[in-house]
Amino acid sequence: MKLGDKLVQLRKEKRYTRDKFAQLLGISKYTLRNYELGITEPGHPFLIKIAGLFDTSTDYILGLTEEREKMHSYELKISEFEQIKKYRALDLHGKDMVDTVLNKEHERCQTVNQNNSLPLVEESTSDYFVLNAAYADSDLSNAPKEQKQMEGDIMDKENYKK
Repeated sequence: MKLGDKLVQLRKEKRYTRDKFAQLLGISKYTLRNYELGITEPGHPFLIKIAGLFDTSTDYILGLTEEREKMHSYELKISEFEQIKKYRALDLHGKDMVDTVLNKEHERCQTVNQNNSLPLVEESTSDYFVLNAAYADSDLSNAPKEQKQMEGDIMDKENYKK
């Protein structure tokens, strides 16, 4: 969809006439008509104004993406961004599985917060997970000797090598 078509679509969604929309934008109705018909191209200040008015991205208005929702700025850690990249590489089944687990865990945390209970793990640290992973499988009677030694070393920080 071309820029002019997007402008017409957005204007009509808000039920603006061309005159009213041009007035709102501070431009003449003839300038707006030229933008909508593709006779002239608007500058970046106009595109930024339109994006703000419709809470969408300039990429959507320019036709670079069909993703209408504006990506709001979040401060992501590199590890979080890496998880997003992995998620995007999943097929539909994988995404459904991740979504299911995430929704269940989010629901659990909301319940914990509503009941004013302490969460099971307030802050996840590598020490917490290393130590608890070692405790998780306490029946090592059938484990190979190397595994028994490794789990013993984990519990004894002096022998543990990363």
